[in-house]
Amino acid sequence: MCSSLFQTIILVGLPRKIMHEASLHEHGSDGSGSESSSSVIIVNAPSHHENDARKIRFVDNSNFPERVALNESETTIKSLSALNFDRPKLPTQWTMFQNSYSSSALANPVGGPNDDFAAITIDQPPTLTNYVSGKRPTMSDLIKYQMQNKLDDSDITNNLQRLNSETSDKESDGESQQKFEGFGWIQGVLMRCILCIFGATLFLRMSWLGGQSGIVVGLGVLFLAFIVVILTAISMSAIATNGEVGTGGCYYLISRSLGPEFGGSIGLIFYIANTVNASMNCVGLAEAIVVILKDHGITLIDGGINDTRLYAVLTCTILQGIIFIGTEFESKTQVALLITLTMSILSHLVGTFFPLTPEQVARGVTGYSFSTMADNMWPDFRGAETFITIFGVYFPAMTGIMAGANMSGDLKDASKSIPKGTVWAIIITTFVYGLAMITTAMTTVRDSNGITGPIYDNITGAFIPPLCRANNTCQYGLANDYQVMLLQGAFGPLIIAGIFASTLSSASGCLIGAPRVFQALCEDKLYPYVKVFAKGHGIQNEPYRAYILTFLIATAIILIGDLNAIAIIITNFFLAAFAITNFACFDATAGGSPGFRPGFKYYNKWLSLFGSILCICIMFVLSWITSLVTFGIFAVFFLFIKNNKSRELTKPPFPISL
Repeated sequence: MCSSLFQTIILVGLPRKIMHEASLHEHGSDGSGSESSSSVIIVNAPSHHENDARKIRFVDNSNFPERVALNESETTIKSLSALNFDRPKLPTQWTMFQNSYSSSALANPVGGPNDDFAAITIDQPPTLTNYVSGKRPTMSDLIKYQMQNKLDDSDITNNLQRLNSETSDKESDGESQQKFEGFGWIQGVLMRCILCIFGATLFLRMSWLGGQSGIVVGLGVLFLAFIVVILTAISMSAIATNGEVGTGGCYYLISRSLGPEFGGSIGLIFYIANTVNASMNCVGLAEAIVVILKDHGITLIDGGINDTRLYAVLTCTILQGIIFIGTEFESKTQVALLITLTMSILSHLVGTFFPLTPEQVARGVTGYSFSTMADNMWPDFRGAETFITIFGVYFPAMTGIMAGANMSGDLKDASKSIPKGTVWAIIITTFVYGLAMITTAMTTVRDSNGITGPIYDNITGAFIPPLCRANNTCQYGLANDYQVMLLQGAFGPLIIAGIFASTLSSASGCLIGAPRVFQALCEDKLYPYVKVFAKGHGIQNEPYRAYILTFLIATAIILIGDLNAIAIIITNFFLAAFAITNFACFDATAGGSPGFRPGFKYYNKWLSLFGSILCICIMFVLSWITSLVTFGIFAVFFLFIKNNKSRELTKPPFPISL
């Protein structure tokens, strides 16, 4: 009876040939059934209208199912066959579930009282390829290829043969080399996000930020950046926990939510932004090296921008060599970098309580002082600096929130690791950034001539600026010296090690994450002549070719040689990527799609929409020209993907690989 019921279910709406063959199988080759009664099933279609309940049965004369509306007065009997019903286990049987609803059916009365009934609610089943594809489909397939109603038996046979061959190859490979299990949420997401967020800004710009904007406005800058990134992280977590997360991070999330046009466009912008971010951190490290060597009378070229370029290129080259060894080896170095970074931060905090040296006093350090804190409480912008330009310099420091998502393909459980690790990384790093700004603003004056110490009015207790402040020639103090945290450290070499750790870790995170985003984009064949960069190597599918391309682009950006200028360039790119990520979550939620059911429940569609609008507003306030250029690039990529007709299609669309 179970097989009888199964045949009844799968015959709903199937082509006549299949119905006839299945009917002969049910009733015998001659069409005469072995059972005295027909098998009938009540099917509730997913549209949930009143008249969607249907009865289907076999008619011995025609071997075709008949369908009639179920009246409310009729009695439904759930048979033993329905209770024991199991879905088919073999891929060759899955095709029978395609097109399981049809409006063209005969409406005849149901047979006698001996019919067996089964009340089952059936939702529209996914297509065959969703079950048999171990390799995710390319976006070109999803755009252009119209799914066939069924696969021919010959196609299924060929695909299964290919499946057996691929499975045998994978098993043989597994015997010769150990399988990579993936990273957990701490090592794979939390540590990577922290190290990618803690970049050159921590040791080289936070004191300057406090000197320019003051404590109150500086905290406002940090809070605005925190709102942007936490809303983006929440939206990203909702999308990431909606299903399996593949390699590609931000690009994968957006392309599978809003479609290939959005994903392919913003994915390329996000790739470029991460590459430029790596350049910025290399330049930041080079700036520190130049200053340290210059204090000891050592210069290579001019002791300025050319030395910065040289050291930055050498730094990027060394990092790329480490990455070529493998991300697992690089991940082990991340632990050492995080320990070094933590020790250097503690060294600075402890050093602020130490007795002052003559050099510190000459450069404007006062120790913890209410007078110093009061003088640095409110903003004192210099030159063309404003709240929004200060934000533009600081914001790239927080863009490392995507570091964990970029490594989604290397995580044990991306759906759980990405939300947990990312949110905690944002909270920890924002606290440390704020702590660094406040401690330097409470212990160092804005301007100092490097000769005499800070002078205060005996009556009011206010700080009296030196004469160099009048003509903006002061070289020391919060607003002029980028090395204040190094100056205050309890152990100078440890602070230098922290500068190396923060910049190297952030740069390496971008140099690893950006090529993987580009690799995923190339695998989807959205752009011509990029398929060569999709090839991976080794157990972890390392994108060596994409590594080389990223290195070349990063080296070209390094030649700018100015950290602040590079930071302004990438801020708009990251804000655009964050805006699209938030909009993707809003669109999926507002559309009421039954397929959008994130495991991460702490999200809201209106917060996602607010985050998207906030990012766009900041972009235009920061630089409306750069924003127009960014959206112009986005529009070009969007239209190219939408109108591109030259992409190759495959048949069957997706290779079978379980």
